[in-house]
Amino acid sequence: MDLSVIIPVKKNDETIVACLKAVCASTLTNFEVVIILDGWESLDYFQAWEKDVRVRIIPFPKSGPAVCRNYGVKISNGTWISFVDSDVLIEGNTLAVALHSLSENGEDGLIGSYDNTPSAPSFVSKFRNILHHHHHQRNHHKAGVFWGAFSIIRKKAFEDVGGFDENFDLPSIEDVELGIRLANRGYVIRIDADIQVKHLKNWTFYNWMRTDIFLRAKPWAVLMYRHGNQAGNHLNTDSLEKTSALFTLLTLGLLLCGFNWTWLWALVPVTILIFILTQLSFYRLASRKFSFLPSVLVLHHIYFIFALTGFFLGVFSFKKDI
Repeated sequence: MDLSVIIPVKKNDETIVACLKAVCASTLTNFEVVIILDGWESLDYFQAWEKDVRVRIIPFPKSGPAVCRNYGVKISNGTWISFVDSDVLIEGNTLAVALHSLSENGEDGLIGSYDNTPSAPSFVSKFRNILHHHHHQRNHHKAGVFWGAFSIIRKKAFEDVGGFDENFDLPSIEDVELGIRLANRGYVIRIDADIQVKHLKNWTFYNWMRTDIFLRAKPWAVLMYRHGNQAGNHLNTDSLEKTSALFTLLTLGLLLCGFNWTWLWALVPVTILIFILTQLSFYRLASRKFSFLPSVLVLHHIYFIFALTGFFLGVFSFKKDI
């Protein structure tokens, strides 16, 4: 068996139907699909695949994606492991192209990228998914990373570092943390931003705020304390992103202080202009994808405000524990 595709599925996640159809339509022939049902009570969604010998449906106690992925790997048969999120659609040739790339370069794994045409229609969803796409495209070929939405890794490498940290009981940055351990052990995992998958997630403002503050930025701050530059120069925490966060903070400070000293508001266009210049590649992409860029600019600042909020909460919680 060349490849095992591991898909953890949270309870009653209907996107798994489209995800599984896309995986089973792969042009690759020698692979299996291991579906780990995280706390499901009914298997009715999966009747259509009962006769597909490639697909195994495994009911599992509610445990979170890290535990489910680790269990999926444990019972898998492949030399290579592909992690696919249940709200992701791959192309027919995605698995074959990824395996061919790995056989050519001899590395231990790769991660892909979201495409720039997300399916969810809401403005928040479109912004959040395209921003994620931009981060991966800008870091094409960057090593020392991992990503649970779509990735392929040698099973031996995954098992050697102990798999995902099961202390992450919710979808969080368990993939980022795993990537750091893999890099520390000398394994090479790179971003191949040419391998793109479609994200089906429908973001609301609330779940965006909750995810970015409490499930990403806050635990990421703790990782930065523990691992230094390896976590602090990582995709959306590199020096460019830190500069943008600084100018977001300056803009917010000027707006608030301007209620007492109105002349400070005259500086706001300057900080916003510098912010845009630091993110110029994103705004070139956004100009092709959004009809009203000022709204994108507002959401982009909110994105950094969430990140900063989570970072400071993480710093506080870390210092509190030491």
